[in-house]
This record gives sequence, C-alpha cells and structure tokens, in this order.
Amino acid sequence: QPHWKDTPAALKTAADMKALLLSALLLSADALVVAVTHAAGRMGVSVIGQLREQVSPSQTLQLRAVVRNEEEASRLRLDMCGAVLRNGTLFPLLDLQKDLHIELCVVPDDADEQQALGKAFEGVDVA
Repeated sequence: QPHWKDTPAALKTAADMKALLLSALLLSADALVVAVTHAAGRMGVSVIGQLREQVSPSQTLQLRAVVRNEEEASRLRLDMCGAVLRNGTLFPLLDLQKDLHIELCVVPDDADEQQALGKAFEGVDVA
C-alpha cells in the first residue's frame, strides 16, 4: 500500500492533482472550456497560470474565471495582467479577455447566485 510520503512532491496538494488531470485533458482535446472557481484566490490564480502554460498553439483553451465581486475581479486582473502606475493612476499592462483569453464571470453571493452560477458554467467542459 502506497504511503503519502512516497508521493512525488509535485503531487501532494489537491490543486496539483487537479492541474495534472486538466493537463491530461488538454493533451487529448482540441478545444476545451474550463471554469475556475475562486479564481482570485492564490490557488485559482495558480491553476489559471498553469493551464495557460500547458496549452499548445494548436489547441483552443477558453478559461472562465469565476469570482464573487468586483474587488476579486480587480485582484485577478492585477495578478494576471500586471499594471503600471503613471501619474498616480494604475493602468493594466494586458487585457484579461483580449490578450489572455480569460473570460471573467462575477457571481455575487446574493439571491440571484444560482442563476448567475448556471450562466457561468454554461458550456463548460471541466470545472
């Protein structure tokens, strides 16, 4: 029976396992829509970055980042796109949708949450 200590260091977290599984899907699919929940969190940003690095130019990967509010959306834009400060104003270096092909879905924690989540996961192959 295998022991946890025998597991390769790269596969010791759930996020690493998910990234490995998604990598396998990327290798076998020409086009894939992947939704990443909690996208503005440390693990969400990591998963999005890893997925973007794994896709080959011949593949189509549409990432859908799901966040809870505009504050999380802003944090994700900053983490993924970078920014420069000019004359006291913050300007993004890249556009999340146009440059990185990441669709942003803001799903507020309110009475319409279920409907908004349904829309965010519409057409998704993997979440």
